[in-house]
Amino acid sequence: MIIGLLMLTSFLSGFNYTEFEETVVVEEADGRAGADPAVIAITSPKETTCDNTGCRNELKVGEATNFAAYIQNVGDSELDEMSYTVTIYLTDSSGSVGMIAKDILGADL
Repeated sequence: MIIGLLMLTSFLSGFNYTEFEETVVVEEADGRAGADPAVIAITSPKETTCDNTGCRNELKVGEATNFAAYIQNVGDSELDEMSYTVTIYLTDSSGSVGMIAKDILGADL
């Protein structure tokens, strides 16, 4: 009887119970089927920075400013058509984002 109990214990200790567990497939990527553009970097204009010697990369009122960005398609199909819009925010000396910049007529930039 003791030998039979030892054999049963040996068999059950070497048995892998995870084989009986149901496999749950997590499909996190399935939520985004199709093209999915993502902004990787804004290459132009650079952020305006100021110090004791003055400011660099300032955006001047009345001057045309071209914006350039590196946008990568991280989706699973190709992009047929794409455009993007830019909103300009004012910041304080610490770099905290403030309100949206306005033009002379009060429209958002």
